[in-house]
Amino acid sequence: MYSAVSLLLFAAASYPPPEFHTPTPLPGGDILVVGFMHGWERDFNPVRAVSKVAVNLRNRALPKVHVETAANRNRKLVRELILKSLDSDGSGAVNPEEAGRARIVIYGFSKGGSATVQLARELQALGIPVLLTVQVDSWGRKDSVIPSNVQRAVNFFQSSWPVRGVQRIRAENPRKTEILGNHKLSYRNSSIELPPDRYDHWQRHWYRPHATIDADAALWTRIENLILDTVRPLCCLAKAE
Repeated sequence: MYSAVSLLLFAAASYPPPEFHTPTPLPGGDILVVGFMHGWERDFNPVRAVSKVAVNLRNRALPKVHVETAANRNRKLVRELILKSLDSDGSGAVNPEEAGRARIVIYGFSKGGSATVQLARELQALGIPVLLTVQVDSWGRKDSVIPSNVQRAVNFFQSSWPVRGVQRIRAENPRKTEILGNHKLSYRNSSIELPPDRYDHWQRHWYRPHATIDADAALWTRIENLILDTVRPLCCLAKAE
């Protein structure tokens, strides 16, 4: 008899790898935005907020902006994509000059929020900067310390059991990283609906506050605008050049 966890692991392992559409290497000045999905979600699910933000950003057709989503378990594949996108000389490695040209935004929900911080930390070890990280009810270990290669970071969380996000992020080096805020959300007596065709019984009853974040359209519009505020000046500058 297989346990529920074993079945989930088997299902996750059977998912095909993500199909990235970002060209590699990227032309100079291009921006890569990556969103990490929550839980056992696949790399893209059109009814989930992380994917909706990605679609909205793509539909804006911003010049020199590329947007991808990935399952949180596929963090390694995203890191490989970033390295390939920066390897402009085709050497198979990213040199300091190539790393310094990186323009990356990372956001994620739940375990995807944890993947956001972990990826930023891995990029720090490679000397690759990150423009912005956005954590939404980030659920994982060591999610609270933002590495010094991140320029700006923001955290949205709720504190209801049984799943609640990290309540405070802080900069490893406050001189290099600006914390835009730790914003507490409350969904007690919320009127936000969780349709049964999008959210299962556990999400609608046991993990309702955590799941409600995914359905909070106003919050994700706010996150989309944070990303836009970060990339718009850069993509418009690159277009002018």
